Amino acid sequence: MRYAIVDGRITDELALSLGRYADKIIKLPPSPLLAAPVASHPDMLIWSFGRYIVTPSHYRQLAADIFAELETAGFDIIEATERMSPEYPNDVALNCATVGKYVIANTSTMSSSIKAITDRYGLISLHTKQGYAKCSIAVVSDTALITADKSIYSIAKASSLDALLIGEGHVDLNGYGYGFIGGASGTVDGHALFCGDLSLHPNGESIAEFCKSHGKTAVSLSHKPLYDYGTVMLLDTPT
Repeated sequence: MRYAIVDGRITDELALSLGRYADKIIKLPPSPLLAAPVASHPDMLIWSFGRYIVTPSHYRQLAADIFAELETAGFDIIEATERMSPEYPNDVALNCATVGKYVIANTSTMSSSIKAITDRYGLISLHTKQGYAKCSIAVVSDTALITADKSIYSIAKASSLDALLIGEGHVDLNGYGYGFIGGASGTVDGHALFCGDLSLHPNGESIAEFCKSHGKTAVSLSHKPLYDYGTVMLLDTPT
């Protein structure tokens, strides 16, 4: 069973396209403790690794039916205890990008629940000043990522990761000047999924070529410009 966890406000076109890559789409309700434009963003509300799903205590209660279903499916739900509010950095405790054996995040704001899991499984934390690390990173594979953040690009290249640096902007997010490529993407099997039409992005061709070089076919999920929905999070039932 494969779940696609998404912002509850995704368009019908996106949901229909996404249905080709997941057995069930779970639409997240908004958290009252986040700014409205990002209140339903998976990358603000959930961090996952293997069978573990970390979410804020208040959100587990708010979306109790969703987490009960995921728990029944075999996931372990862990409640993050950090205080959440719309003001940075109280909104980014879970905004961490897992790329293979690495977790890229602002380690000073990372949830202690995530730190415990990374320590237990020997994942390597790469520190960035960018608190919205997952928003900023489109994970292509266990060894590759795409970002418009120069510091994240440098961190990746200094490690064993391949990275593509793209221009800022050209990703919509209502309420903000622009969104981020990580929030407009997701990865599953041999596909890199994008929430919008990649050909409308000025770096679209380079993005598609980079994905192809890492064994992924870039897929545009709609005919509109790329939109930051806080990541398409694809999770397979634990075995």
